[in-house]
Amino acid sequence: MKSNFLTILIFGTLLVGCKKQLPIPLNTKEPKPFDTAISINGVYILNEGNFGWNNASVTYYNAETKAVSENMFQMANGFTLGDVAQDIYVDGDKTYIVLNNSGKIEVVNTSDFKSIATINGFNSPRYFVRLNASTAYVSELYQNKIYVVDLINNTISASISLNGWTEKMRLLQNHVFVQNITQNSIYKIDVSTNQVIDTLQLTKDLNSIKFDKNNKLWALCGGDTSVAGSLYRIDPNSMTIEQSFSFTGNSNFPSYLCFNGTREEMYFVNEDIYKMSISASALPVQSIINLGNSVVYGLAVHPNSGDIYIADAIDYVQKGNVLRYSNSGTLLHTFKAGVIPSQFVFR
Repeated sequence: MKSNFLTILIFGTLLVGCKKQLPIPLNTKEPKPFDTAISINGVYILNEGNFGWNNASVTYYNAETKAVSENMFQMANGFTLGDVAQDIYVDGDKTYIVLNNSGKIEVVNTSDFKSIATINGFNSPRYFVRLNASTAYVSELYQNKIYVVDLINNTISASISLNGWTEKMRLLQNHVFVQNITQNSIYKIDVSTNQVIDTLQLTKDLNSIKFDKNNKLWALCGGDTSVAGSLYRIDPNSMTIEQSFSFTGNSNFPSYLCFNGTREEMYFVNEDIYKMSISASALPVQSIINLGNSVVYGLAVHPNSGDIYIADAIDYVQKGNVLRYSNSGTLLHTFKAGVIPSQFVFR
């Protein structure tokens, strides 16, 4: 169940080499609105698409009506979104979609998904975090830096040098905490100066960082065949480990750490889905959802309903499944999204 970017990249490259690449047909119909009727349980689903196939997309799901609207960007604009949708960030009336292989960010109107702007100049952008109304950071795979983005002019305004592949980022007050995949480290950046002020080294396969309700930083490391996975609670002020949990047994590759709406309970994948209180003294031993043969590529919990959403990539080629469970682990609905669904944004 472990998500491995490099393995998927190689797999995708082989598929491209073995299969003739066909152009994606553009929408020739008049753009039409998607089903975003007012719903406190609405969900945006980001679909990565295949590397080099230009088939990234966004799906919208209304949990009240169970209506599914596919290819929101293409339907609204008449052209495709781009290649490998890496991240999506809904910021009020604007939504930012990071396209990794296309090297750009598409800015769209949240209400109808019509294009507002395209931010260019990236090499291989990964994740987006908004600092304030005028500035954002964007992490990067190859360039040993983080981009500073001007959200008023939709341009890259500066960069911050970091050694290695930077990934997910979290903002707390005046600091951004950055995953560095190459170094298995968390960097702490002062956003007022754009300077790295502290670093914390962790174990192998650092794949998730999240803040709980007490503003403690939790980090999940998947480990590998030689090092067991670990879950850490970190004091973000001193950048020290306050508590650690070690995974044992055959399934020591945990991933996809997320929280419920109150940020009091954690959820993660370790072959199956587990739930854990932030005050727990030990890792849970009983899963809440048995995943069977699902190929998990994303996990999130709706902050209002508490429903659990799981992205199943299936074979990384056909349209993936989204599985919606109640918080007690009862399957409520399964539906198709785009190719390689990966992230959920709740609205």
